Parts: sequence; C-alpha cells; structure tokens
Amino acid sequence: MTRSLRPKAKTMSRLLRNYRDISYENDYSYFFPPSAILYSGDTSTDPVALTAVYDLTLEEFGSSLLDSGVAPSSNNLEQCLVNEEFSKKWNLGIGDELSFAYSVEFQYEDDELKADFAFDMVISGIVSEFSYLSTPKVFYSYQALKAYFQSVHISDFGVLPARDKTLHQLVEEAAPGDDFSNYGYYVFCHEEDSLEAFFELGRTVDKEAAFSWYSFPETSITSLVTLLEGILALMPSFLLIALFSIAFSFMALAYCRYMKREKECAILASLGVKGDSISSIYLKDSVMVGVLSSSLALLAVYFSCDMINGLLYFLTGLPSLVSIPLSSMFGIPYFLFFAVVLLSALLAYLGVSIGTRGIRGKNLMEALREE
Repeated sequence: MTRSLRPKAKTMSRLLRNYRDISYENDYSYFFPPSAILYSGDTSTDPVALTAVYDLTLEEFGSSLLDSGVAPSSNNLEQCLVNEEFSKKWNLGIGDELSFAYSVEFQYEDDELKADFAFDMVISGIVSEFSYLSTPKVFYSYQALKAYFQSVHISDFGVLPARDKTLHQLVEEAAPGDDFSNYGYYVFCHEEDSLEAFFELGRTVDKEAAFSWYSFPETSITSLVTLLEGILALMPSFLLIALFSIAFSFMALAYCRYMKREKECAILASLGVKGDSISSIYLKDSVMVGVLSSSLALLAVYFSCDMINGLLYFLTGLPSLVSIPLSSMFGIPYFLFFAVVLLSALLAYLGVSIGTRGIRGKNLMEALREE
C-alpha cells in the first residue's frame, strides 16, 4: 500500500538550496489539464500534451530553439508554441488558432462548485525537438497561467464564501494530500549551463525513497543511452560474425584466384621451379593482398565513423552514436585491428594452400597442352 503526498515547501527549499538556477512552482493540473483535445476550424486533434514552459518568450534559452516563426513578445495565454510533430500530424502552423474548453468540479467550504474554462491560443512559432520518443506538444507560458489563476477568485463562480480565495491560493495552501496539490510540483531550469545540474538533481531525488521524479527529456536521453549501450554491447558479436563471413569469402576468392593460375604454375614447373617455390610465390602474394585490403578496410571504417558521427551529431545533437571498438576490445588494445589483419592473412594462406594441394594432384603438362 502506498500513498503519494506533495512535499512540503520547506522540503523543496532544502532539496534546491544548492541549485541557484533551478526553481519549483505549483502544479495547477487540478484546474488546467496536462492534455486536451484541441480544435482549429474544422480540425480536431487527439489528446495533445499541454507542456508548461516557464518563459515562453525564450529569453532564457534563446530563439535558436525555434524552427520557424517567432517566440511571443510577452508571457501570455493568447499565444503558444508547438513542436514539429504536432504541426506535421494535423497540418497546423503559424497563425492557426487552437481552442479548448473544459469544466472542473470541486468543493470549497460547504459549496459544490463548477468552474468552466475556455482558452484560445494562436500558434506563433514551431519548435524543433529531438525526435526520439517525441510526441505532439503545445507549449504554453507557465508565468501567464500562474498570473491567470492569481486573478480568478472563488466568488467568480457565483458563491460568497466566508473567506474568498484565488485558485492560486487554493493550490498554494493545499495540504500535502489534498486534491488541489496534485501531489507534486513543477521544477524549472532557468539557465542552459545548469541543465546537467538539473539532471543531477533528478538522480539525487531518485535515490531518496520518499520522493519520485519525472523529466521527459531525461527519460528520453536515458532510454536512448540505454538502447545505444545495448547495441554497442552486441556490436562485438556482430563484428566477429561479419569478420568471419568476409574472411571466409576472401579465402574462397584466394582459392579460386589461385586455381585460375593453373597454367602459370605449369609453365613455372616446366622451367624447373620446384612446387614449394611456386606455392610460396602465390602465398606471399595472397597474404600481402589480404593484409593490405583488411588494413585499408579498417582505416575506411575509422574515417567513415567520424563522418557518420559528425552527420548524426548535426542532425540530433548527440555525439558518438556509431562506435567501432578499434582502439580496444575485450580489454585488449587494438584487438580488432590485429584480429582482422591476422585472420585475413591466415585465410588467404589457407585458400592458396588448399589450391596448391589441388593443383599438385593434376598433370600440369596437360594444362599446357590445353593452352
């Protein structure tokens, strides 16, 4: 059996005392839904996430977050931003108006109240987000929503309570387990340089059994990193399978190449060259080709990884998405490099050796007569 309670303000102040650029704010989700069906002309959406942004003017983090359009000049509830996923899914863009309405029933003192809300927001800009796990979102100004609820009183709903309060006060003064508290707070990061501190705060809170923390960006990054770590952990196995497949293919090519030189071997034999000497000529040739080709292939892989990672970093902002363990594998320095080179040389040697045995069983003079 568990029970969720909103932390006390003193507890939040204690948690954030070492984080100068991070603040906590009330969660108004009891009166403002975290998602809603939006309407724009004849278009209606599925339930879309309504995401609070502390400063919708983007002065804190800069307008570089915008893919197109402009940020609102002030924090208000008449304008909003949307992400690319939202814009593409419902073909809505800059200048389109989004509307939604809802009702909230609640009790205050001895009165059962019903509050009707309606909001109309015009899209002023489209935000480009990292697309991994991203869903359609509408971004609104938290400061404007807070100011709005500071202006709405209980008496606005047709009653005269003994003590009139604003909806902000209801949420602010709610007891830890009260429905108005929504059992939590919003936490906002105000400086780009403090993002790592923001994630550190989440990891610190998660270690305390009494608290829970959720951050969509951190969850997306963590899940992506976990996925990449899993792929990288499996990559050595796939590399070894690919290595053996390519190496055996090379051995087969070396064998076929040597067998096609049957007539050349016959000519050398007719000139009195011993069989071992003939074999050594072609062995050296094949082994050298194997070593050079594998070395060049590894260099090509190394430089192509840098170019691919540069492109992926430009597109996603995440570094080193593709990694080939050339410098170390299984704890052994340059294991993959030496393994590829040695295996290529070994299989090239085996390919020619098998061909040599095949040719030795033939009458080379007959090969010359056929010529």
